[in-house]
Amino acid sequence: MADSTLLQKKLALFHALARKQGLASEEPFRSDPQRRNGPAPLSFVQERLWLLHQLNPEDPAYNEHFAVCLKGQIDEQALEKSLNQVVGRHEILRSKFREINGAVEAAVSDVFIPLGIEDLRQRKEIDRLSVAMDMASAEARLPFDLATCPLLRAKIYRTGDCEGLLLLVVHHIVIDGWSFRILLQEVASAYEAYSRDLPLLLPDLPAQYSDFARWQREHHDEAGEKDALEYWTTQLAGASPTALVVHTSTACTSSSGRQTVIIDPSLMVRAKNVAQQSGATAFMIWLAAFVALLWRYTRQDDIVTGTAVSVRPYSVLEKLIGIFINTLALRLRLDINDTFQELLAKTYAMCTDAFAHQNVPFERVVQAVNPGHDRRGTPLFQTMFVFQEAPRLSLSGLDVMLVDVHNGGAKFDLTLSVRQFGDVSELCFEYRKAMFDDGAINGMAQHLLTLLGGALHGIGRRISDLPLLSEAEREQLLKEWNRTEASYPFLCMHELFEQQAERTPQAVAVEYEDQRISYGELNRRANQLGHYLRKLGVGPEVRVGICLERRLEMVVGMLGVLKAGGAYVPLDSNYPPDRLQFMMEDAQAALVLTEGKFKELLEWSAAEKICVDERVEEIGIESGANPGISVDLQNVAYVIYTSGSTGRPKGVAIVHEGPRVLMHWAREAFSGEAMSGVLACTSICFDLSVFEIFVPLSWGGKVIMAADALALQEWRGEEKITLVNTVPSAMTELVRMKALPESVRVVNLAGEALQRSLVEEIYGLGTVESVFNLYGPSEDTTYSTWGCMERGEERSSVGIGRPIAETQAYVLDEGMGVVPVGVAGELWLGGRGLARGYLNQPGLTAEKFIPHVFSRTAGERLYRTGDRVRWRSEGELEYLGRFDHQVKVRGYRIELG
Repeated sequence: MADSTLLQKKLALFHALARKQGLASEEPFRSDPQRRNGPAPLSFVQERLWLLHQLNPEDPAYNEHFAVCLKGQIDEQALEKSLNQVVGRHEILRSKFREINGAVEAAVSDVFIPLGIEDLRQRKEIDRLSVAMDMASAEARLPFDLATCPLLRAKIYRTGDCEGLLLLVVHHIVIDGWSFRILLQEVASAYEAYSRDLPLLLPDLPAQYSDFARWQREHHDEAGEKDALEYWTTQLAGASPTALVVHTSTACTSSSGRQTVIIDPSLMVRAKNVAQQSGATAFMIWLAAFVALLWRYTRQDDIVTGTAVSVRPYSVLEKLIGIFINTLALRLRLDINDTFQELLAKTYAMCTDAFAHQNVPFERVVQAVNPGHDRRGTPLFQTMFVFQEAPRLSLSGLDVMLVDVHNGGAKFDLTLSVRQFGDVSELCFEYRKAMFDDGAINGMAQHLLTLLGGALHGIGRRISDLPLLSEAEREQLLKEWNRTEASYPFLCMHELFEQQAERTPQAVAVEYEDQRISYGELNRRANQLGHYLRKLGVGPEVRVGICLERRLEMVVGMLGVLKAGGAYVPLDSNYPPDRLQFMMEDAQAALVLTEGKFKELLEWSAAEKICVDERVEEIGIESGANPGISVDLQNVAYVIYTSGSTGRPKGVAIVHEGPRVLMHWAREAFSGEAMSGVLACTSICFDLSVFEIFVPLSWGGKVIMAADALALQEWRGEEKITLVNTVPSAMTELVRMKALPESVRVVNLAGEALQRSLVEEIYGLGTVESVFNLYGPSEDTTYSTWGCMERGEERSSVGIGRPIAETQAYVLDEGMGVVPVGVAGELWLGGRGLARGYLNQPGLTAEKFIPHVFSRTAGERLYRTGDRVRWRSEGELEYLGRFDHQVKVRGYRIELG
């Protein structure tokens, strides 16, 4: 259906509704000068705009403006006279608004509008047009006082003897887009007459806007409107604004932004052709593309977008200046399997019905759908779509060129206008900078053009499969931000410890309360235990449980198992017996290192129990030399158990390759000074412990053991703790209790979502130099991404940084498609840190660990985290939550079920 045919259909529907109300289709009211002598009521849309203005009178969002460059001999006197001629014809342009006894009324005054002139010809700036545009932008932002008329300003910025910038600013309460075109047409007609000394030929007006406002008030409850309200209440039942994810990477420097992008003429032609072939309109094609883009960005299957329509169903209104627009809430429900053709069909049906019922004032619809709404905003939508022909001005003897001047206002979170200027078309995005930054909007514009281009080449394609990204974007997301390759020696973490023990045998390795053990002594005792375990059959792929008190013997036990070639399985004596039993049986542990006091706790286990406190002499006679067992990097190093979906633990098998990368990355990321006193306060059942214990032991640091992080509130040790690695909830308590030692210089936070307020509180202590936010599931060897939190950063959200060495991060949609920067998706991880999988759960392993679809190397895999994230424009990730019902309590994963 052509656009003109649709307009005819709309007008026919308006006339039918008017006839149903018993009104004459062509002349529903007559001008009554006597009634216009006094105050007039406001139309419904004026009332809403008046209320919005009262709430924020400084907001420039409702200042409508028009700016053009003029070249030629500008007759300023004729231009001023022409403008005032039009103002004199239309009472609405001479109206002011005031509240009397609780009711808002409009009153008409006689006014003269001077044409302000700003002469820039003596300015030294080379580009005086840019100066003029900046000044015009500032002028367009200046607020109006609705109680004082006129609500129109005009100004010329003289940039040369024969050139200047003309600016008109009018408050939206007295004008709409169609009316602006009437204003410009009449000014042009008057200018031609006055500048050439010709008679002025403007027809008399049959009515004034106040006549329409009275008529609307008197007839708003007629039967036709009641039928339309019934339609809207049904159509919008349960609707809510599309929840756009905030796409702001930096602190806002202004309230709003505006960007325009020229549309390739061939795309406009294809859109028009497809519209005609589909029986739709160009408006519907672009609306469908915009809704598809919002769906791709938000993955919400119920999207409500606003649009503005001009409601002039009677010929008597066609030449009037005023605000005749109405707002429609266009609701579309999408399915992941919808093709663009199916979406276009839905759009056509929805628009046809909406346009047929557009005569009901939007405020009345809102009251009917949501009677308790907050009148300060739009409760049904915060995205607006407009398809319009831009107003033009043609002045006799002058070359006129439209220029884009932004007044800094935004009526909605996001407004997309498809604007046509003769043969030129453009996208114009207006947006709140609290929601979007400039880079995100520029990307959105390109994504919309790419998506629509793909749709027009194949409208039978699913909207989920339509292209979004350019090749440059894919290169950045898939490769540039994942260039983390590193060349590290093929040494396991216990082998790194052995090398360090050889370099600094006398240095203190671990401290616990008043006990200390050197590198040399720790290596000797771990070697003895390793040889002892070898005789008991421990070797590669043999799992050994560790249920020991949190002291020096625990570290000896962990190293001893690794030196024997085995894999340790941490067991917490505070766990319920049935959980411990499951973990031991599931891990099929050959034996368990424990203490005499825990014999009864483990009596159910068939595994051999090695009570290290009772076998001191047996172990002590073993060799203190390194066992030198050959261990492959793909052998399991340890098994960490996490919660299952119904409480059943999952054993995550980590191979030596992952800790190897973690150890070397940490050496590059943290200084020797930072590792000189690392607090080990995390249970070895939690993978943060791998960092706390093995990183400092690999590079000559010192491990300072504590029962848990909160033990620092009673810390009396002389040891200088330089690095604390814990969860945000524990750190919050430490800060609250002022229990963080003054010696701490580095704070690592992981395991839970981090709040910006905590970062500032930590820096506020005055002693901490660096706060790092680290992210990583157990399935990817402790840490996958990291980022340094800057002091005093204004951005409220906290990022989780970039991938660590030998790690790749991908943000994908449900179809494994790469999502753009700023758009939420699921985080998938690849690289050397991935676990082998889940013990005894091949189905779950196959579900969560899949072949690496972005790698050409055979055998590489990706891990599906279930975490909802997005890329920031600077290449950092931001954590947004979970896709499932998993929660974190003090860093431990709990999957509710």
